Amino acid sequence: MSINNPYEAPQSSLSNYNNDCEPIFNPFAASCFAILFSTPFACILHAMNWKKLGNEEMAKANWIACIAIIVISFILIALASNIVINLFSIASLLVWYFLLGSKQQKFVKENYGNDYPRRNIWMAALAGLGFVSLYVILLTIVMVAFGNVPIETVPVE
Repeated sequence: MSINNPYEAPQSSLSNYNNDCEPIFNPFAASCFAILFSTPFACILHAMNWKKLGNEEMAKANWIACIAIIVISFILIALASNIVINLFSIASLLVWYFLLGSKQQKFVKENYGNDYPRRNIWMAALAGLGFVSLYVILLTIVMVAFGNVPIETVPVE
């Protein structure tokens, strides 16, 4: 006979996880990383999650979005003004989120709720720092190579 102690702290069990899902990054946090680390990085995290969730089509769509955003960014950084580059960055974030990013959040919430194994989001944050650093360095190199530097140089007298 088991006795329930009403004063005992609630117990949690790791066995409550839905076992048909591999560990994935929190889709909401991965979407927020689009603001912190760039939209292509969020596309990569979502593509990795979709692959683990078994949806190759959505994983491929996120990889295509990632590559398209990076290529267009490099073209714009070489040829366009800063206003166009900033507008593209905001537009790509919004379009990606409403077309692809929000679908994963909805899918996970409907199929797993909050009961799914999670990957360490802090490792993703560290990877995001590395990704955005490399991305900015490469964009800066392209900007300088094409002479599209927004800083005006002042002649030294």
